[in-house]
Amino acid sequence: LAMLWHPDRNQHPKANSVLAQINRLHVVALKRIKAGAWHAPGLMELTGADGKKRRIRYRCRHTFELGEFVYGDTALAYLVRNEFADLFENARKRIAGLQYRDAAMDKEMRRFLPKVQAVFETNDDLCVMVLEKTPDVFLARDVKDALGGKVDPKHVAWMQSAAHNIACYLEFSGLTHNAIALDTTFVSPEFHSGLLLGGWWYAAPFGSRLNALPDHTYDHAPHDILRDKRAQYRLDLTLLRVMGRELLGDATGMTLAGTKAAPQPMIDFLRRPTTGSAREDYELWTSTVLPASFGKRRFVKLDLKPSDVYQED
Repeated sequence: LAMLWHPDRNQHPKANSVLAQINRLHVVALKRIKAGAWHAPGLMELTGADGKKRRIRYRCRHTFELGEFVYGDTALAYLVRNEFADLFENARKRIAGLQYRDAAMDKEMRRFLPKVQAVFETNDDLCVMVLEKTPDVFLARDVKDALGGKVDPKHVAWMQSAAHNIACYLEFSGLTHNAIALDTTFVSPEFHSGLLLGGWWYAAPFGSRLNALPDHTYDHAPHDILRDKRAQYRLDLTLLRVMGRELLGDATGMTLAGTKAAPQPMIDFLRRPTTGSAREDYELWTSTVLPASFGKRRFVKLDLKPSDVYQED
């Protein structure tokens, strides 16, 4: 640009002032690069406590109660403030400890759970966890927003099926998640699958003491669980139903019947208390609720392009 606008080459009457502005911007850019504060659109540059510089390309950026997270086509990165280092370490430990009964379960479930690509601390007191993802996967809330704030019940059906499948795995593992929500769950419209990638900061073994919960969980948790502060599968299953209601447009469920947001059997299921067993809930959902709501099972395409979901940072 400096060459293009140099007065020796460019006879425009404002060439001198344009060149002066280019030079000013150049100086500012060099200062920001030196300070590690240069942020190109869709590119996050982080300097680790080890001095190593890392780049994360993203297309969506969100804040959450512990910090922020960004994701793009191939990576999801959580940046947690150092004051929550204990919750960050809990998530790292729980994810690393995920186990599978056999090769078949490994093949089936691993793709729906976090796969850690990198963990590091930055020189400005952030704990960073980078997870792998594929281009077809988006945050559930971003999908809901892209669809105008409500999701067709046919699509809510497969999202709930995917979430209950993961709940069954958690029950098998003796683990509770405690933060299932639109902001921790990711979905693949292309493959009708769901992934539980966020919120692992609050995961705890069944029956153990609950030391922390996000506000969303606290707002919807059964009173006895809040009183006893013990991890129960019933909390995750309750949060699954809240998520289903929220996808339909009303987290409370009070208006769903009046607005005919979904078939009545589906609304009834989402508004009623869980059985407390992931396997029993999933069996009820697949063998009774879905057939009564939609009849014979069939694949309904969700035509959602990345450009519909991603917003400019």
